[in-house]
Amino acid sequence: MMKNLHKMKSWLVAMVAIVALMGASADAIAQYEGTSVDVSFYEGDMSFDLSGTYDFNAMLNDKPSYTIADTPAGAGPAIIFWDGTQWVFALGGDVGGMTLSTNSADSDLVPQNGWVDASGMSLEIGTYSGNGTDPYAGTTVDVSFYEGDMSFDLSGTYDFNAMLNNKPSYTISDTPAGAGPAIIYWDGTQWVFALGGDVGGMTLSTNSTTTELVPQNGWVDASGMSLNIGSYSGNGTVNNTPTAITDVVPGFEMKLYPNPATNYVMLELNEVANLTIYST
Repeated sequence: MMKNLHKMKSWLVAMVAIVALMGASADAIAQYEGTSVDVSFYEGDMSFDLSGTYDFNAMLNDKPSYTIADTPAGAGPAIIFWDGTQWVFALGGDVGGMTLSTNSADSDLVPQNGWVDASGMSLEIGTYSGNGTDPYAGTTVDVSFYEGDMSFDLSGTYDFNAMLNNKPSYTISDTPAGAGPAIIYWDGTQWVFALGGDVGGMTLSTNSTTTELVPQNGWVDASGMSLNIGSYSGNGTVNNTPTAITDVVPGFEMKLYPNPATNYVMLELNEVANLTIYST
């Protein structure tokens, strides 16, 4: 009797574990149901078009996969999935098809940036957007930060790390001078460039520009040692150079502000008019 009870207890524990796993899987699937990836992938020389909306298919290696049944050029189904080490864009409605491009960004969603051709035929890498994608995964910031008097070099490529205070942060594990890790992040009121792989390290320079990505311009020294402020570029940055605005349309009242402008401009007219605005 006791032996049978022990077996029943073990069976019940196993069943609870299975149900828990099924529930977790259902939660994961529900999180991505309805998401999609809009792909633009056209190789003109081969009239090879895999563009279209790729719908959520299933969880593969704990990340969502996306498929399309057919494509404009009739190339058949295609899939985007995580193979355990990288994202893969491939022909075929399941894993194992011809790999076209890959991305090593370890993101929860399909990365928009950082794709490389893996076809062996020098094909286009395509563009990826939609609510099934991550706009920051795969982005980087190229930093040039060298203080000659101190042989203090924090230059290098800073990879996307995580979202901090609703903006992307970027880190580098080590630097040319062996100064250790460094980070660029938004602290809630300003951008910060600091030593250390996490917030709380020694602040070197700051930038109060409220841009979505790391601003290229407007950095100031915050080290207390009169260090260089460095330069910042790459697809994880935005050119926030102020644009000078002048009134060029006579004959009626027009107001443009702010002046100078960075992220946006407001235009007020006292009558309806057609205007052409040039960005130079």
